Amino acid sequence: MPHSNGLFRSDPVPRLLVLVLCLIAYGSLYPGDFQIQGKTLAQAVSQFVHSWPDGKSSIITLDFVLNVLIYIPVGFLGSLSLIRCSPLVRSVGPVLLAASLSASMEILQAFLPTRFTSLLDFASNTLGTLAGVAAAWFVHDWLERLLPVCAARLSAQPGTAMLLAFWIASQWIPLMPYIGLYKLRMRWLYLIHVDWQRFPWELLSAASAWIAAIHLFEEIAPEVARWPLCLPALVLPIRFIILNQQPSAGDVAGAVAAALLAWLLPRERFSRSASIGSFLLIAILVGGLAPLHYVATPKLFGWIPLGASLESSSLIGALNVLLAKAFRYGAVVWVLRQCGVRLLPGSVAVAVLLGAIEWAQRYLPGRTPEITDPLLCLSIAMILGMIEPTLPPAHNDDRPAK
Repeated sequence: MPHSNGLFRSDPVPRLLVLVLCLIAYGSLYPGDFQIQGKTLAQAVSQFVHSWPDGKSSIITLDFVLNVLIYIPVGFLGSLSLIRCSPLVRSVGPVLLAASLSASMEILQAFLPTRFTSLLDFASNTLGTLAGVAAAWFVHDWLERLLPVCAARLSAQPGTAMLLAFWIASQWIPLMPYIGLYKLRMRWLYLIHVDWQRFPWELLSAASAWIAAIHLFEEIAPEVARWPLCLPALVLPIRFIILNQQPSAGDVAGAVAAALLAWLLPRERFSRSASIGSFLLIAILVGGLAPLHYVATPKLFGWIPLGASLESSSLIGALNVLLAKAFRYGAVVWVLRQCGVRLLPGSVAVAVLLGAIEWAQRYLPGRTPEITDPLLCLSIAMILGMIEPTLPPAHNDDRPAK
């Protein structure tokens, strides 16, 4: 792999490391409601030093495992970033970085009323970093060949990468761990308790979004076309341990159905894109008009963009919805483009459809008709046209014929 003149390599690994560090800091200090009055820094440090838990419990065990897993990427990416340094620096440097970050986060958590500082968390974070460093030593040669290919594909298809980022973010935000035996049990009970009245709508919505996400993922990584369940298997399980994320039976069934459809659909780009685009448009239309129960008196139409989102009691939930819509609308415009429809007329047509749906929602109970969705579609299309003015060539399919 090419190297820079400094300590760090000229590839995305150092930037990924910085991103991971920022996400860890965000998750460790969420929700950020610091209360500094009445406590000094010396008291916070003392609280941290004397915070080793007493006894054993299943909750402590789960927290320990989670804290180990969270810091494995720090050791892994840190060791790869220092590949030109001596073996000692490659091994010790990431551990010192992670230890400094973990200790800082634990001390700052003493000023958060909803968080608890823990010396055991610091120890598990350090252990996770060591595991990441060890993993980096084992897979270094393989990554030397893989990372340049991944970086080249992402830079060649920034529009596809942006849409995938929207979808993954909608599934993982706020990236705040929410774990415990009771919490996991309640989420499992919610998953297996199927609301059959809502299940068809949830299934259609999830399947249409996942088939689009799988299609875009295959555009960047055509090698995974043989395993369409790969992306859902990577993304869905994380949702079970994230605050404010609760996969339903419809979500899981939709992901599985999408993987099956991705396998059955033709591999030729036009036919595949046309099928996925039609599925997305049907899901958007049906989802926008569900549950098809109308009222006689229409509601007022909201002409202020993002009005409902800004007035929401849960800004995180509103952000998740906004990101999911940005993905869906951007994806349908993108697959229409792959079918030969130019970006401007395609985005305008989808925006008109969304405007008609919003106007019809004036007669739907529990819906908030507003101008946000059409404008969001046009905005995403404009960004896609700016960052990726031409489509990359289609990948040849090497999957054996069925």
